[in-house]
Amino acid sequence: MGLFAKKARAVRLPADMAAKMAKYGQDRWNPPRDLSALLVYDPYESGSFIEALRAMPPDEQLAWVSALSDVVVPVGGWAAYGAADLVMSAMSHPVELAAYRAILDASLQFQRSSWVWESGLSVNEQVYWQEAHAGEQWMTPTPPPSRDAAVITDLPVGDERMIVVMSAIPDSNKVYASHPEAGRYVAIVEAPVERDADRGHVRNEADSAESLYDLYCLLGQHMIQSSHWLDPELEPFFPYPSPKI
Repeated sequence: MGLFAKKARAVRLPADMAAKMAKYGQDRWNPPRDLSALLVYDPYESGSFIEALRAMPPDEQLAWVSALSDVVVPVGGWAAYGAADLVMSAMSHPVELAAYRAILDASLQFQRSSWVWESGLSVNEQVYWQEAHAGEQWMTPTPPPSRDAAVITDLPVGDERMIVVMSAIPDSNKVYASHPEAGRYVAIVEAPVERDADRGHVRNEADSAESLYDLYCLLGQHMIQSSHWLDPELEPFFPYPSPKI
């Protein structure tokens, strides 16, 4: 028996299909960072579901996607995400299939509930969402805390502290809150730079304000979406939360 078994126009998928789709989805979301690993990276494990699905005639594709929908939609989560990505890749986003739309809806529900930003969706996902939910925001922005409700640790004149790490890569850009003089707070972006054979850092002033509260409001407005790491006191000033995925 190959990857798929057909009986009376029905499709029998592997018993662990939901687990396979979840593993595939997680690998697609977090592929290997080592470029050499990408050369041998096979998210399909063995047999390649995607190639088998591509090779099927249309009626068999329909039956297989329908069976896949029955398996992953009730589970949701990574299983739905992986299945949506697989079918989208194998069949070029077949939105005419109700079973695929059900898988895609479950995948988008998972991503939305995990606070994945709209910019993190594929173009196909964005267009599908916008057409199916015309006028509805993917995520509703939240206002910053009020000046009285904000929790901000004092920063003495002459001090600074790190408040943002932009990404997970080593030596990522960082943002510091600095208090160079009374009544003036500055956001400083520190970035790595190559100078001939030497590697150093440059620091540039970004926003400035009369208080830390006002500085944090500016950072939330200008950065919009949070980064790899935020000072917990700064995070409430961002209109969209960090993804939890």
